[in-house]
Amino acid sequence: MLTHQNITMFVNWPWLWPAVVAMGTVLGSLVAYDAALSKRRFTSNSVALVGSLRRDRLLSEWERRTLLFLKHHVRSGYHICPQVRLADMVQSSASTRKALILALNGVQRKSVDFVLVSEESGQAVLAIELDDKTHDKPHRQKRDMYVNAVFRQIDIPLIRVRPGQKIHLPVELSRDKGLENESYKKNQSKD
Repeated sequence: MLTHQNITMFVNWPWLWPAVVAMGTVLGSLVAYDAALSKRRFTSNSVALVGSLRRDRLLSEWERRTLLFLKHHVRSGYHICPQVRLADMVQSSASTRKALILALNGVQRKSVDFVLVSEESGQAVLAIELDDKTHDKPHRQKRDMYVNAVFRQIDIPLIRVRPGQKIHLPVELSRDKGLENESYKKNQSKD
């Protein structure tokens, strides 16, 4: 709202007019740019493509059986979280923007099958990755080496389980001592 005092300020400080005009121009440009980006992100084509999406299974049969096993055998006081993205488990202390982007891009599209989280602290205490036959491919082995390095860096144990292999939970997380997962004996490498 323009008042006599505001008008007097512009008269006494003539250099202020160009600054106000420049700020208005910059602000208007930012609003227009944001509107243009919003239109590009959600065009009628992208909305039409939503019709091509279908619900998919969150867990494979092996993952489902493993989740049931874990629910039965993991000690109370822990949540079992399936399909956890690595990006949700890490923070970067990179000193430059470029290093930050590179560090986060490495974990952005990677996940592990299960993470056990302490109810008391909210901290991840163990991760489990089910390594089916796709983990034998060279590009997956490279990915697995990267994931292993991430878990070493964040100091969370990672258990890798192959088809037919028994899961051995750490004693402090297990309801039973000497725990073995019989469902792995039944598992074929069809997952």
